[in-house]
Amino acid sequence: AVVSTQSTGQAGTQTEGCPTGDDDGPPAEEVTYPDMPEGCLDYTWGAHMNQTNNFGNCMNMTMDSTHRYITSNNVPDFWVNSYCPIGLGYGYCIQAEIDAGTCYFTDLLCGEDNGEGSNDYGDVWVPQEDSYKIRLEGDPTQQDRPGDMYDASLVGAAKTNGAATAVATNGIGVQGPNDAGDVSIDEGGFQLVGRPPVLCVDTTA
Repeated sequence: AVVSTQSTGQAGTQTEGCPTGDDDGPPAEEVTYPDMPEGCLDYTWGAHMNQTNNFGNCMNMTMDSTHRYITSNNVPDFWVNSYCPIGLGYGYCIQAEIDAGTCYFTDLLCGEDNGEGSNDYGDVWVPQEDSYKIRLEGDPTQQDRPGDMYDASLVGAAKTNGAATAVATNGIGVQGPNDAGDVSIDEGGFQLVGRPPVLCVDTTA
């Protein structure tokens, strides 16, 4: 059997029995994403949140032989309360951002009228249309890994939301440090779990 592995740093050989990562599908500018039902971008928090309309969530997905294509309004398919990241009446920055001079919302307090998506009890969702193109089969054995987690083209994917690093099956984009106060993993208190080596074995040899 011929084995290809990236985790050991060895230059393995890809064989016919393993995914090659060569078929990236149509380029991003030529992708035809599925349409959502009419009115999905007109939903508002509260008025359009109930079990009969999937709590405002709209998502459409199609597939071809190599990729999955998703269009979503980024509204969760479950009830979401108003939210303040630090607390009602407080700002939007943690102390590390304030100390570093990277707090861009110094004059905003959660629970005040901060425009669309805010109310007396915090912030709420606002529909936003995003689309994604994702490979049906990933290839963690490619020798040019790791890469920039925001560059979807490196994994034969595409997206319209630059901050997204992944998308859930309900169409909600998963973002990177934007969801963690834009601080480092250490400052945010996150613990990473390591992965065992991933092997690609041609069992036909």
